[in-house]
Amino acid sequence: MENKKTRFAVLVLFVFVSIGAIGLSIWSISTSMNNQKPGRQYGVGADGFRAFVDDKATLNVDKIVKKDQIVFMLKGLAKSVDDAKIEKVFNLNGNLGQTVTYAFVRTDGIKSSLYIDKRQYKDKKALDNDHIYDQTMKSGTAKGDPIYFRTALTMNAHREYSLMVVKGLTVYRFVISQPLDNISITEVTALVSLKKLAQQAVY
Repeated sequence: MENKKTRFAVLVLFVFVSIGAIGLSIWSISTSMNNQKPGRQYGVGADGFRAFVDDKATLNVDKIVKKDQIVFMLKGLAKSVDDAKIEKVFNLNGNLGQTVTYAFVRTDGIKSSLYIDKRQYKDKKALDNDHIYDQTMKSGTAKGDPIYFRTALTMNAHREYSLMVVKGLTVYRFVISQPLDNISITEVTALVSLKKLAQQAVY
């Protein structure tokens, strides 16, 4: 009988503690939301690490290259190229990133894409912590800044061939993405084409 009373008392205490924890969590979330600025979607870690989409910011990714430059680069590889689709700026603990994508239809009718990703790091430590040089090989320059070919990657059933240009604390990635089960643009062709595009880009 004594054991039953003890278990009941523990259960009641557990319920009250749980309710208190839930209330505290709701209060914390509410306080955080009230301190946010309009146009931003926040995520805040326990250690103060912040990640959010900033609707009002821009890194001018649409000005890095023009659509007609991409159309020319893909001549013989694509029969149509869509207008630029610009993603919103993502702030990852002070490091900014934005992507512009040009979807295109290959000459064989398969949908693929070319995208350019721009990242601005807040300092050298943040850049080094991202290990951007892993699985890369230096290959010339683009307007005085180093170009690095990157190892091909498989991302969500797509095969990506890419290179990057490093300008101080800003990194530019030029990528051609194709369906993994239907690749017609070879890695060599993609990298040669992307290198020519990178050397014409505005940084």
